[in-house]
Amino acid sequence: MNTSKITVNGATASLVAGIICSKRVMLLSYLDRSIQAVKAVGAGLQMDSLYYDGRRIACGSENETYISTVVDGKEKFYHAVTLSKSDNFILTTEERKTDDVYSYLMNKYDLPLLKEFIPEIMKWMSRKGYLTEKCDRYGDQDAIVPMGTDKVAVKDIICYSIFVNEGVLEKCVSELLRNKSIAFGSTRMKPVAVTDKDEYQTKFGRSIVENLSRLLTPVSEHTQWMDGLLLNSMRLYPQQVSEVNGCIEAFLQNRTRYAILNMGMGVGKTIQSLSVVEGFFVRKAMKAHHASSEEVYAHPEWVNYRVVVMCPGHLVKKWCSEAQREIPYAKATAITEFSQLLKLREQGKKRNGREIFVISKDFSKLSYSFQPAVRKQKKKMVSNIACPDCGDVKPCSQGKDNMCHKCGKPFVKSVVKKLAPREGMVCPKCGELLFPVNRRLDLNPYSDTLSVPLMAYDFATRTTGNDHCYYCGEELWQPCVTHLNAGGEFSSWVDRANPWKKVTHYANKAHKSRKTVWVHKQFEEDYYSMTGERPLGEKEDVKGARKYAPAQYIKKYLKDFFDFAVFDEMHLYKGGATAQGNSMHALIKASRYQLGLTGTIAGGYANHLFYTLFRLDPARMISHGFSWTSEMAFCEMYGTVEKTYAVEESTRYNTTSRGKQLSSPKVKPGISPLIFTDFLLDKAVFLDLSDMSRFLPPLKEKVVTVPLEDDILAEYNHVVEVLKGMSRMKDGRSILSVMLQFSLSYSDKPYGTSVIKSAVDGSDIILPESFYEYGEGGKLLNKEKKLVELVNSELGEGRNCMIYAEYTASPETCVTYRLKNIIQNGCGLGDNEVVVLESTSPSAIEREEWIHRKAQEGAKVFITNPKCVETGLDLCFRENGVEYNYPTLIFYQLGYSLFTIWQASRRHFRLNQTKECRTYYMASEGTIQTAVIQLIAEKQVATAAIQGHFSAEGLAAMARGVDTRVRLAAALSCNDTKSGNALQQMFDVLAKDTDDTDLSGYTPMPLFKEVFGTDAPEVAGTEMEAATEAGAFEAFDILNNILFSAAMINDMGAEKANGVKENTRDVRVKDRKCEKMGIVSLFNFI
Repeated sequence: MNTSKITVNGATASLVAGIICSKRVMLLSYLDRSIQAVKAVGAGLQMDSLYYDGRRIACGSENETYISTVVDGKEKFYHAVTLSKSDNFILTTEERKTDDVYSYLMNKYDLPLLKEFIPEIMKWMSRKGYLTEKCDRYGDQDAIVPMGTDKVAVKDIICYSIFVNEGVLEKCVSELLRNKSIAFGSTRMKPVAVTDKDEYQTKFGRSIVENLSRLLTPVSEHTQWMDGLLLNSMRLYPQQVSEVNGCIEAFLQNRTRYAILNMGMGVGKTIQSLSVVEGFFVRKAMKAHHASSEEVYAHPEWVNYRVVVMCPGHLVKKWCSEAQREIPYAKATAITEFSQLLKLREQGKKRNGREIFVISKDFSKLSYSFQPAVRKQKKKMVSNIACPDCGDVKPCSQGKDNMCHKCGKPFVKSVVKKLAPREGMVCPKCGELLFPVNRRLDLNPYSDTLSVPLMAYDFATRTTGNDHCYYCGEELWQPCVTHLNAGGEFSSWVDRANPWKKVTHYANKAHKSRKTVWVHKQFEEDYYSMTGERPLGEKEDVKGARKYAPAQYIKKYLKDFFDFAVFDEMHLYKGGATAQGNSMHALIKASRYQLGLTGTIAGGYANHLFYTLFRLDPARMISHGFSWTSEMAFCEMYGTVEKTYAVEESTRYNTTSRGKQLSSPKVKPGISPLIFTDFLLDKAVFLDLSDMSRFLPPLKEKVVTVPLEDDILAEYNHVVEVLKGMSRMKDGRSILSVMLQFSLSYSDKPYGTSVIKSAVDGSDIILPESFYEYGEGGKLLNKEKKLVELVNSELGEGRNCMIYAEYTASPETCVTYRLKNIIQNGCGLGDNEVVVLESTSPSAIEREEWIHRKAQEGAKVFITNPKCVETGLDLCFRENGVEYNYPTLIFYQLGYSLFTIWQASRRHFRLNQTKECRTYYMASEGTIQTAVIQLIAEKQVATAAIQGHFSAEGLAAMARGVDTRVRLAAALSCNDTKSGNALQQMFDVLAKDTDDTDLSGYTPMPLFKEVFGTDAPEVAGTEMEAATEAGAFEAFDILNNILFSAAMINDMGAEKANGVKENTRDVRVKDRKCEKMGIVSLFNFI
């Protein structure tokens, strides 16, 4: 056997055999007595060059390595096989090449092909140079290596290089069909003659269903029997059983590492996700011990797992109580202090029973703030960075990776001589000009989309575009914290004056809201001239708290500590660079499996799914050709993107051609159904309350329109006409939000309104008339009278109420306390019977407990902003044996957020509800409020399509893709107001019963007590409390400093790290205080 050595980045092993194509490793078989050496070679092949007998034969490339143990007598070796992951090469044999090329083309492209086409297609591609067979072989050519399920000799392996796209393949097939080299059949096919979609479905619907049945194999058959799961007091409904069984089987069969539970409000997402985790591990124990589920529950030591749940703050206690109450032997712990994570790390990875940890999304993301790390703005020549061989420009998404993934060569920088020197901020590391990294770099001097360097004002806030340097990948933002004892070689660096300061100014000329940004002291006038605003306040030498984000700590130090990560209300983490989104990513990296729970997976925009899918399944996203910075490309494929061009008309040919692009592309509402088949079909389960309607009380959604007072309506129309006129002028689009805010809120509080200013130049537009007889005079509006009438009617039937008022942010529009007084006086209720729930108090984590307390004190009517109750809060609950119920919801005011309205409108409609549920949507006639109700109904139909309820109306609404605000503005322009009867009919259609579940043979699942005759023993929650003795707050400050210092040391090189360690004496003194309180030492983190 050839025992020549191969070397990768200093690691060596004995070569068995290898195939190299275009300087990339296609197949490499090697062995060594040391597993560390084998692993080092496998890891090095990703990035470093491969040397054989001193000669460089391959560059680093993306691949996978498989290691096995070989025993020869008393000798023990570790054998590794590394295979390329590139999708531009095919390893095959003479016998299998037709099948392998066919599979390759069918998996990568959507064109219809027959296997018998492949020989002719391969000949065509070979003639055109798209398919080549050329490779270099090394080592023992008679060596046997695995290929799929077969084992073949290296000499029999064929390596094809294939470089085609769908356009080339389409051209190939078309040409071969015209030449009659290939054909779909011997007889000529007749064209399909149909007039519309309904006729097509009538003719071919049956065959489509039959074909789908053959192609799609369900992971779990629809069953209503739940094996391997016992709960303490709740029984899953048959629809829930099917969902849980499907998820468990998908995980057991290794079909997926994550699942999305897209379920409507009130269907029990919490208990179903807990059941998935419990059932998964119980069934694994059943298989491992060859036992029944009853035997597994009789031996609780057989089931050990650890789960982390990230949820909104107000749901932490609810998750803990439900897990503790329903899962036998479960221990539920709320993570509220950092020291709990430290103790968890000390406990190690060993699971001790059923451990469930619940962490708030707000607590998990807490970390230090950032400031720009760039300092200088220069004028210099622009560099291009590209591959010297293939000429491909470095993609923006590669960051610090400076290797060409196509041919394996390192990128080379060169000055673009055709471009004049450009001015912009420069990278503090490589000194190159900084360009936006969220879009393709275009350095063509004749291009309409020539890239522009980043200026100082582009660093006002952190974005995906200014996050890192395009050329070297260096991060351009640094922690904004106070440095501890950074003396020695770091003293001059720390003592440098900070060129940045924080400035607060009005967000626009309307002067309604403010924002705080970073401004470079040397270029602050440039920023002020660009925004047209002057500072309201300034802060220099800003230093934030030294914090270490709990989620980042979990990612770094608690890897593999958790079996499942559960993300409740997953749609809240959809942002690309948000702290919440980064926290989700951190927990994914620390867990083996993931469950995403949401009631509204898509809010009408394709980019709402992009980052969520990338975090959960980056491999699938990359296989579809997307990178982390490909959000716009994803939206172009699966959504709606608006691009504005200047149009040039040619009088000679009477044609119109696209001209210069005027603005950056904008993502608009609209989702393609293809997103369902490409990403959700095998990863998601869908369940809506309408699927379980036979277990629910009736739901009545009623539209209540009230005539607006004549004088108020006249003033409303006058102001709207003025604002419409302004919106049609140049830059008038900025008036849109002001116009909508006024149109939706003025009729509910037509007094105390200040002058409306232009967001463009700050000039006064109009001062709406104030009708103080309805404010200070105490006179009631018609809508308020109707509200009192509704509340009296509902209370008369013994039905408590929840009233939603949307516009509570400003004193000019807030009506909550006025409504409280009106209802108290008009309904004869006391102060404790009408309660206002504010967004700031109580805190989110205490909100549900506060509602329960107020209910026990006699509250019959709650008034709040719908955002305060849009997630997780149930309005039907039991406390101390007494049932409290608020089955009537009244939307006194409406916004246009689908997420908020949809979630808040189902707070009362739950599986534990016993009374008829009623939802009232109130609107003033002749105003835009009626158009909002129409949009709610339309958007419910549209989003229902992506959530599993497909209809012609839903698919049409998905394709239409019109922004809610634009639709409302259009309604204002056309005076489009619907009558109450027409609006009511839309909700009557939405309320149709869709529950067609066959319950024949359904047997309710047994409970733990019914099987064992006794309740499951209670297990106390894990004791991981933070230090509470005197000095705990001081200790926690010290702890944060220690964690932050450790993170900084870990990120530095060894020499610099040693320098920092020399200057941490007082931290060590404080560290001894921490040890007395049970807090881990600093150097355990390093």
